[in-house]
Amino acid sequence: MEFERGGGDVSGGAFVVSMHDVVVERDPSAQPLSFSFVLATEHGGSRVEVDSGRAVVRSLVSRERVLLDPAESVAMLPVSFQGVESLRLTKLAAWSPGAQARIADGRFRVVDANLDALGGVTLVGSDASRRFMAFEVPASHVREALAGVNRLARMQITIDTSVTKSNPARYLYESGARKVEVIVDECGAVGVTTDAGLRRFADLAAFRGSMPEVAALFGDSLR
Repeated sequence: MEFERGGGDVSGGAFVVSMHDVVVERDPSAQPLSFSFVLATEHGGSRVEVDSGRAVVRSLVSRERVLLDPAESVAMLPVSFQGVESLRLTKLAAWSPGAQARIADGRFRVVDANLDALGGVTLVGSDASRRFMAFEVPASHVREALAGVNRLARMQITIDTSVTKSNPARYLYESGARKVEVIVDECGAVGVTTDAGLRRFADLAAFRGSMPEVAALFGDSLR
């Protein structure tokens, strides 16, 4: 199967999904695969998140290869490293106190930082494995995240902030201990933050299709 735009969900036992910058297929040793994807946008390359099974994701740009287990995700991100910017296949992780501790004690070295259109920050770096990975920090935790980041990353974020022209729409649902935040940027891209972390979608239709129960919390108010 080959896709050129949008996003969606795919499941099955024998298939190869090709996008213009990545290829996704089932790991032969794993059960049938189910995953969601968003094709490349102006903010970066394609994104893939596994729901069940195990996926092999290959970059057609950098030739990198990543194995993804359930609840893991990866994206083609623009990374500036040693004076060169290129799209790299980067494993993604949600921001957490554990992530902050890894940055603070040097186990995770930040090499690039990008302010996204939703007001959050993506901190790109590497650990002992020397593979690129990124922590996606929602807008509500940016100040906290920057506390342990090296001076170079702070400078990059400051520069990015000064030229950002986004005016996103923010929707908040709170009931008891449950809190859900939805941000829709000026291009229609959607960021959803729940207790499970941050997920991104190409548009509201992709969000409603992938997380119908969460979208229903907001009724018809999302625009």
